[in-house]
Amino acid sequence: MLAPSSPSLDPHRVRDAAGAMAHGIAFRQLYVHVPERAEAVPDLAAGDAEISEDRLTITVPVRRTGRFGPADGRRITARDVEHGLERALADPVAGPPARRLLGAIDGLGPVGLWRDVEGISAPDDDRLVLRLRAPAPETVLEGLATAASTPVPAELPRTGGDLPADVPVFSGPYAPSPDPPAPLAPGTVRFDRNPAWRRDSDPRPAYPGRITFQREPRRQAAWRVLAGDGLVLAPAAPPEVARIARRRDSGQLAVSPLPVTRYVALNPRAVALRDVHVRRALIAGLDRDLLLRAAGGGGAIASHYLPPSVPGHDESGGVDGTGAPELREPSGDPRRAASELRLAGIEGGRYDGPPLPAVRGDSGADAAVARAARESWREMGVRLRVDVLRGAALRAACTSRTSRYAVCLSASAGTAAADPEVLLRPAVRGRAGTRVDAAMAASAELPAGELRSRAWAGINRAAVDMAIGAPWRWDERPLLVSRDVIGAVDERAGTWDLAFTSLDARARRAAR
Repeated sequence: MLAPSSPSLDPHRVRDAAGAMAHGIAFRQLYVHVPERAEAVPDLAAGDAEISEDRLTITVPVRRTGRFGPADGRRITARDVEHGLERALADPVAGPPARRLLGAIDGLGPVGLWRDVEGISAPDDDRLVLRLRAPAPETVLEGLATAASTPVPAELPRTGGDLPADVPVFSGPYAPSPDPPAPLAPGTVRFDRNPAWRRDSDPRPAYPGRITFQREPRRQAAWRVLAGDGLVLAPAAPPEVARIARRRDSGQLAVSPLPVTRYVALNPRAVALRDVHVRRALIAGLDRDLLLRAAGGGGAIASHYLPPSVPGHDESGGVDGTGAPELREPSGDPRRAASELRLAGIEGGRYDGPPLPAVRGDSGADAAVARAARESWREMGVRLRVDVLRGAALRAACTSRTSRYAVCLSASAGTAAADPEVLLRPAVRGRAGTRVDAAMAASAELPAGELRSRAWAGINRAAVDMAIGAPWRWDERPLLVSRDVIGAVDERAGTWDLAFTSLDARARRAAR
């Protein structure tokens, strides 16, 4: 396995695609998503979670067959899972995402599922109990199918940081080799079979006998995968290599949609953008196709906030969108923009106000998208005064009700849980009006299914109608394997699922 970075071996800090792939083979969770299955399946859980009649308590049965490894491992109990959940929430790195539920998406860690959890306990070795503040268990259940539910031994401290090297914590089918037969190159991690793992207790077949992560520059690694044997690439194939693989039609390329929407956020509380017609003018005048190309291509032009892999997408109009006229033309509609400005009382249909305070991320792609937005709006008379932020400061600037920025050029909404509430809430709350906030509170209590999807599609439509931003891309990731690799895609993380990937088709059939 070739990746531009070494995978993290922390049970909760899943920072990037390589980390997600390593986590999937080295650790277990209560529930896991497996290829070609829409719903998560029990992993360490002994079956489906039980929800109380008042929907305020979730009880999860825990298997008796899970064990820590690789050496002298003991049985994993509900107390270890409870300890892992508490540690994930307290961790200075994993905690914020675990409390917000957005997958970074290059890390797709759990983000924000836990605002409704009042308490977590393990009354005995076989049961985990979560008590909720509100009757809304759906997003919490999704959180139990993320890295946040990875167990760690209950005797360890609850604080984050590195775990002791002499304590067995690896619960999955593989564990880092403590004594490789030869010295490994810098940045290389070799995973061998975990002797404490039992195949009959795990939904993952774990075909390979050994998996090695090797750090290598992405472009160089992609060419090696295209020409080599037994290799997969993380996180994504560069566009030029993906084009060659697509032309060859050799089965080496898989394109994985991601539950992520990129958008330019518009702050209705900013003085210059309080009029909805001004916001609609900015959306109409934005060349979203130019932004997509500036970001390096890949993905599809977004027509609203819910991407194809998230419930509520079809109910929102699918790829055709909600019908909002300002989003009909991917390359922008100057006439519509001018018309909206005149409706806002701006004579001549050209913006004549001061520069708008804006913010973007610090990556090269963020800078390119910002330049494309400036170019789109220049003909409208719109100027930007752009600051550069990163991490939590950028997220707050893009979503906070009190943000001093009128425009966020690097906004994104995503979910590791493929749940519309988790994706929409941070982007919409406090920005689309009190009625929409009230609708979100009511829709949060709906059980998964058609009614919940329709309700959140209505919130999505309201967000589009209130013009709180310009969705411009639904993300996808091109994945590359060597010719002799039978790859399986982890659709939630947008990576290869190494526990389902094999070199020999006969091995796959034999394990079924």
